[in-house]
Order: sequence, then C-alpha cells, then structure tokens
Amino acid sequence: MRIFISVCLFLLWGCSSSLPENPDGRLGTSFFPLKTGFYQLYEIEQREYKLNGEVVDSVYQMKHLVVDSFQNQNGDYTFFIHRYLKVQEEWAFLSTWSAIKRPVNVLLYEESTPYVKLAFPFALRKQWNGNASNTLDDEQYTIDSLQQVFEYKGRSFENTTTVLQANIDDNILFKDYRAEIYAENKGMVYKELEQLEYCSDPDCLGQLIIISGIVKKQILIESGFE
Repeated sequence: MRIFISVCLFLLWGCSSSLPENPDGRLGTSFFPLKTGFYQLYEIEQREYKLNGEVVDSVYQMKHLVVDSFQNQNGDYTFFIHRYLKVQEEWAFLSTWSAIKRPVNVLLYEESTPYVKLAFPFALRKQWNGNASNTLDDEQYTIDSLQQVFEYKGRSFENTTTVLQANIDDNILFKDYRAEIYAENKGMVYKELEQLEYCSDPDCLGQLIIISGIVKKQILIESGFE
C-alpha cells in the first residue's frame, strides 16, 4: 500500500510540475494586457510609395495608453485606448481605440472597425477569421509560432507568439504581408506590414516595379504603467 501511494504521489507531482506556472500564459490571455494606466511606446519605420513616383521615408513614435474601462452587460469589460503621435518632440492626440478581452478572443476596435486579434487558447497553426466581427471579407489569421525569442535592432523579447494575418504575393500584381508578434505581459511588441501594387502595363508586367504601397515596421521600445 505504501508503495502504491508513493507511486501515485510521484506521478501527480511529475504531471503538475510539467504544466506552465501561469495558466494565463498557457491560454494566451496575458499576451494582450488590458488595465487602466498601461501604456506601450512604439517606434515606427515607414516607407510610402506614391502614385506620382515619390518615395517617402519616415521614422516616428506612437504611444498607446489605456485610459478607462466599463463593464458590459455580459460581464466583459471594454477598455478605451488613447493613441498619441509624437510630433516635434511633443505628443499629439491621434485617435481612440477600444478593446474587449473575452475568454475566447480579443476584439480590438481600430477606429470603429473591430478585428479579432487573438484567439484563445493558443495553439500552433490555429486559425480564425480576423474579420468575423466586421463586414470585410474573411481573412484567416494563423498562429505561426509559439514560445519563441524575437529580436529586432538590439531589442529582445522572450516567449513570443506570431500571428500571421496575410501572406499573399503573386509576383505579378501585388503583395500583401501582415504579421503581429505578441509577448507575455507586454502585448504587441512588433508589427510588420507590406502592401504593394506592382506595375501591370504590358511593358512592365512581372518586373515587380512598385507603383504604390506602404512598408511599415513597428517595434515596442517601452511599456509599463503611468
């Protein structure tokens, strides 16, 4: 009997010790922190291709600050996020977004359009329709990586999850690549967007000559509470 009890205790201890200590981290809910006073400071590198042939490069900073929240009738909370743009060393208010974190997903209203940014629990290759809550065409978001270290320009983030939103490139007419990387307790730490339209005239078709579009990389440089 003592041997049986010892074996059972050993098995229970072994199983419990193999589970992540943080259940929110295992589910993924801690990868989108929402609490009043929480802020994220980003640096953004952008290249814009204009129809007149002009190419405009810019580097700027943006700040997201959770300013308030209220409880919905179903028990969920809606959080209001103020976005600020740094212009000539001064922060200028840009717009207000809002977010709802539910047991199964995160709904982020960018201006007035809601997107399903994350779906819980996390699982590699998990897919969902990012436009399920709006009237846009369906877009399948995919968890492309889990528990990875992400590094960019000297900044490093542990335990990150990559959500691939689009990866379309026909090498003839257009390219649409969008991905967001999230880190536990920090939220989105990196965003990359590349939406390009190529010349489709007979004399340049297939030469990947960009006639319009944008390339943007957004990296988290600071986060915390005010």
